[in-house]
Amino acid sequence: MNKIRKPISGWLRVVLIIIPFFLFVGVSQMLAFLVLGFKPSDRNFVPTTVQSLVLELFMFAGTFAVVGIFRRWIDKESFRSLGFYLRNLKQETFIGLLLGTLMITTGFFLLLMLHEINWVDTNPEVANLFYSLVLFSCGIH
Repeated sequence: MNKIRKPISGWLRVVLIIIPFFLFVGVSQMLAFLVLGFKPSDRNFVPTTVQSLVLELFMFAGTFAVVGIFRRWIDKESFRSLGFYLRNLKQETFIGLLLGTLMITTGFFLLLMLHEINWVDTNPEVANLFYSLVLFSCGIH
């Protein structure tokens, strides 16, 4: 005799994931601060690009952990069922980066044309551009 599981309602699902999410991401953020050698209570902390990368990667890991646990224990499904396959990885990565770049560029020029932002003299560093590309590629920042 097979038991038919009743699906968990939407609001209950939100309640079940929101507290662990903040807990996991908060702990991940604390660990990142420890790795970087800063106190989380330091209000004057302004992270460099590399420090932002470390912080974001730790929070990304915390998010993945809570989603994986939620998926396994609440949904009774595999993490992979969310669509994380290696099939067509190069093609989908290229398309995703291209579309993301197109959307951000379109938004930037639209805001520039509407005079909502101003272009200020800039002197980009190659390392910062690389770290920003990593954050953008991971969909983190």
